[in-house]
Amino acid sequence: MKTHVKALVIGGGAVGTSIAYHLQKAGWETMLVERDELTAGSTWHAAGLLPLFNMGYATTHIHKYSVDFYKSLEAETGLNAGFSVCGNLRMAQTQERMDEYMLYSSVAETADVYHEFLTPKEIGERDAELLRDFFTMKVAGAPGGETIEQVRERTAAAVRRAVDAHEGGQVLVVSHGNAIMAMLAELLGMPRESTWSFAVANTSMTRLQFGRRGRVTLTGFNDHAHALDIVAE
Repeated sequence: MKTHVKALVIGGGAVGTSIAYHLQKAGWETMLVERDELTAGSTWHAAGLLPLFNMGYATTHIHKYSVDFYKSLEAETGLNAGFSVCGNLRMAQTQERMDEYMLYSSVAETADVYHEFLTPKEIGERDAELLRDFFTMKVAGAPGGETIEQVRERTAAAVRRAVDAHEGGQVLVVSHGNAIMAMLAELLGMPRESTWSFAVANTSMTRLQFGRRGRVTLTGFNDHAHALDIVAE
C-alpha cells in the first residue's frame, strides 16, 4: 500500500469517489480510503437521486454535469452503472407555484436542461389514465421500489420504535416532508387515497402524543411560524 500520494480522499461515498475520479483524471496521484464498503453510508440512502429540478444556478449546472457524466460512464469503463433517464411531472395549482416554475425555467435554460410547460388538457392527453390513477393512489409503485402502504408502514414503525425506546419522554424526529406525510397518514389511520392530501412545509414542526394503549393524537401540525421572520441575505 502506498504511503505517499498527492491527494488522499477519505470516504467512499458519492462525493469522495467523484473527487478521487476527477483528481485522477486530471493527472493527480490519488488514493481513496473507506472504512467500510463504497457508498455504504449516506450515499446508499439516497441512491438513484439525480434531480434536475433546482432553483440555484450553480447547483443546476452541477446536477446537469452529473447526469451527463453518468450517461458516459459505461462507454468509458465498460461497467453498467444502472443509470436510466426518466422525467417528472410537476403541477402548479396556484399562481405562486407557477411563478416558482417560471424561475426554474430561466435557470434550467442556462444549463440546457430540457423542460416544457403543459396545460391541464395536454397533461390529460399524454396519459389520462395514469394521471388519474396516480392521484387516486392506484399506482402500485416503482419497479423494485416500495408501495404507498409499505412506505406508510415503514415510517410509522420507525417512529413507534423511537417512542417505545424513550417511554415517558420526548422524541425529536427529523425527516423529509413525504416521509412525514406517510407516517402521519398511517399513525392517524387515514385512507390510502388521502396519504398525499396535505402538505408539510420545510423546517415545520408537527407534534404527536402517544397514549399508553397506542392511541396517537395530533396536537400540532405544520407549525413553521419560527421561519416567517427569517430574511434571506
